[in-house]
Amino acid sequence: MKIRNRLIILFSLIALLPLLVVGVVSYFSAKKALEQQILDELKSVTDSRISDITHLVQLRQEQCKGLAGSFLPRQLKSNGVNDSLSIARIQAHIESILEEMKRDSGSKTSDINKSTAIDIIGVWDFEGTIVANTNKKLIG
Repeated sequence: MKIRNRLIILFSLIALLPLLVVGVVSYFSAKKALEQQILDELKSVTDSRISDITHLVQLRQEQCKGLAGSFLPRQLKSNGVNDSLSIARIQAHIESILEEMKRDSGSKTSDINKSTAIDIIGVWDFEGTIVANTNKKLIG
């Protein structure tokens, strides 16, 4: 083998070996950084969803407290014998609440002013009997 060929092979090895080492180290470093970035973004999305769900649950709790604390449901008697007029008023009240919640606001945004996910609203007396419900089959 001529000296020229030997020198070409030797210089090629000397140049390619550090290039290969730097390339492999860069690859693994970039891979780790990308994986960390993806995990951070997924954690951010998860935290955002948890916050949204927590807010929605708190909102629904406040709505339930508002309905339960209103004048009409507080008129229910503890003995289970209730005036039919009071029951009719409660029924009309919860139906109007559900209708209002399901009404589309006409907004074109996808996340703001969505119609509710609530299907029914019900009121139970002290004995656990359903006295008013937007699904009238469940009453009684």
